[in-house]
Amino acid sequence: MKTCDRTQPSGCAGFSFVELVLILVIIGILSAIAVPAYNGWMRKYKIESQVRTMVTEFSELRLKAMTTKQRQSITLNANSYIFMSYSSDAVPLGSGAVDGGIKTVAYPLMSNASTPFAGTMLEIDQRGLLISTPDTIYVETEGTSTALNCLTVHTARVNPGFSATIGGACNDR
Repeated sequence: MKTCDRTQPSGCAGFSFVELVLILVIIGILSAIAVPAYNGWMRKYKIESQVRTMVTEFSELRLKAMTTKQRQSITLNANSYIFMSYSSDAVPLGSGAVDGGIKTVAYPLMSNASTPFAGTMLEIDQRGLLISTPDTIYVETEGTSTALNCLTVHTARVNPGFSATIGGACNDR
């Protein structure tokens, strides 16, 4: 059996068992700290991404209304929204053709009254203008601090924004 001579440069190389266990304990502690922070960051990113996607899709619907010269509508529900197109003004609201399918969302959509949406319809005319009352759509964040958590549907535009509370003022951009 070879003995280690620590005075020589080529002496015993490697780590002791205690050193390896200590390194594993340190890695475990750092992981326990980092994983919750990472999960919070991912949740924040997904909420903001949902708001940005909705703003883009709502704006594209306005553009489609202008280019096709057809009325469009958005039906808002707690966990989804549906786009519909209408072949003429004679077709009643809600009886149009579903256009693009049902868009499901990961985080619930809330109204001004802090209640989930349930069949609220927003109608857009052939010029891309909102006919129904402008509305603010809040995304349920459950304590997650985000830069974007609401969007305001105005007569001629859709803006993302931030609200400190659901039902509060949406500081849209």
